[in-house]
Amino acid sequence: MLGVDVGANEDGGSWLAFVLCLNARNLSGVEPTISEALQGLKQAVATAFTGVGWQRCRTHSMVRPLTQAPRRCQLGIAITVRTIHQQLSPE
Repeated sequence: MLGVDVGANEDGGSWLAFVLCLNARNLSGVEPTISEALQGLKQAVATAFTGVGWQRCRTHSMVRPLTQAPRRCQLGIAITVRTIHQQLSPE
């Protein structure tokens, strides 16, 4: 765990303050950030850690399509999404 903080909301300002605090503690070697699709967090990481990418977490990338699909299609969608996450390279 890198840090814990309590904020009034999850806006960009709260995330930026948190990420800048990590940066001030000389956090280095940051790899792509994996999280929910929170715009404020994505922007804060891009601001504090230049060049660091972002990826939606596996849980949320699975839940979103499943909640939008009819029940009869959910197994096929789940198998497809899992296969995507098992790939070793983008190609």
